[in-house]
Amino acid sequence: MRALPRLPEQTRFSSSRSQRFWGSHSTEVPYRYHAAIAEAVDLPLILFQLQPALGGVLFTTEILHQLITIPSVAAIKEASFDAMRFLQVKAALESASRKITFLTGNDNFICESFILGAEGALLGFSTLGTQEQVRMLKAIQRGDIDEARELGSRLQPLADVIFAPPVTDYRARTKEALKMLGFWITPRSVRHSCPFRRLSTKPFDRRCKMPDCCLPCTVEENFTILFQRARSLGVHDTVTSVPIS
Repeated sequence: MRALPRLPEQTRFSSSRSQRFWGSHSTEVPYRYHAAIAEAVDLPLILFQLQPALGGVLFTTEILHQLITIPSVAAIKEASFDAMRFLQVKAALESASRKITFLTGNDNFICESFILGAEGALLGFSTLGTQEQVRMLKAIQRGDIDEARELGSRLQPLADVIFAPPVTDYRARTKEALKMLGFWITPRSVRHSCPFRRLSTKPFDRRCKMPDCCLPCTVEENFTILFQRARSLGVHDTVTSVPIS
């Protein structure tokens, strides 16, 4: 691996300014940024479209078409949390001159993103219910949409709580979920944030979707109920990464 070249000052940015910065420039800046990395390393690249609320960047169609011309780009993780933008990226990849793998990073519509054409996933939520998500994708690949939707209906409420506003707290909530499921989370790994530090105590404006739950719940109550019900519904207590092929 060669040392990365120093990018020009105008191409360097922090995540907090990235969307504003990239959105105000032509395709040159994001293209040069990725092309410099591609030239410096002998590895396939995965592009990453992420919602700005998490410090990410949403690519325009023009920028995306430029990026997929980079020879070492092998896949894109689409995590805009926006189904329409997800389909726009899919359409752009279908027009490419070569195969580029389409991965979902949309924790807010996991099953639906598989149905809409995602070939795999890179999901923060996949730390939880890993085996069920693999089964869900395999069910879609063999055309069993009913099984996929059944699995999705069990998993999505969990993901909705993990990624509830403020979405930036999803990491702390995931760690708390792992602790509730019996995995040891060291104090060092959670020292920066309490999982419920900034959660609203106001009730959700919709009822919990888990079976037998008929009362509106606060975020904290939903979080506890969902993970208690997860075990009874058979969601595995696992953090093992399972390759999706």
